[in-house]
Amino acid sequence: MLAYGPGGQRLNGSRTQIRRTLAPEMLAATQKSGYPYRLQVDVPVIARYLRVGVRDNLSNRVGVVELPLPLAAQPGGAQ
Repeated sequence: MLAYGPGGQRLNGSRTQIRRTLAPEMLAATQKSGYPYRLQVDVPVIARYLRVGVRDNLSNRVGVVELPLPLAAQPGGAQ
């Protein structure tokens, strides 16, 4: 995960590795609706984009999403 500033410069980043074997029934559910994972990130206030990448070691598939910042607040102040 990387945070980028207004000029496109990298501000900070982190790397997390999840090692988990899924039971067949959980694998089927995950393939339908995704893998739920919550990650808290400290991003500098001046950050304008957050880029998140995921790599599946078994299939060697990679996915990346870039989120514009700041993110909208969730209703009710939920985080």
